[in-house]
Amino acid sequence: MTGIEDRKIGMKLIQGILEKNKQELIITCEGPIDVFGYGETIARNFGKVGEKITENSGKYLVRSANIYQTTAITVPTNNLATGLLIIAKKGFENAKKHCFCQKIRRSISLPAVWKRYFFTSGKEVDRFTFY
Repeated sequence: MTGIEDRKIGMKLIQGILEKNKQELIITCEGPIDVFGYGETIARNFGKVGEKITENSGKYLVRSANIYQTTAITVPTNNLATGLLIIAKKGFENAKKHCFCQKIRRSISLPAVWKRYFFTSGKEVDRFTFY
């Protein structure tokens, strides 16, 4: 899968897997996205600096899935800015194939600090409580 960060190569790979090989799903692990580089197309076109900024974006097939008009979802993992990208052909019927994502999601545990910060009903700061 070398070179799949390039949209043209990524779309050709997606076409080969979903159309020619008649597979129902593509699953990749992508990321960390936009942590070590900012993966935007416009910046990439501004010389060596733009290329350097975008080359470590952590985006691979995620760059091509939307353009190829697939139905895609990313399931977060326990690694920062990293997820399992699940791609199927466009449409509701194909989206139902993503239902097993819930089983995958249940197998991934978020760090305790994440749960405390985002899933508690209130935040305490000094003597004040916010709800």
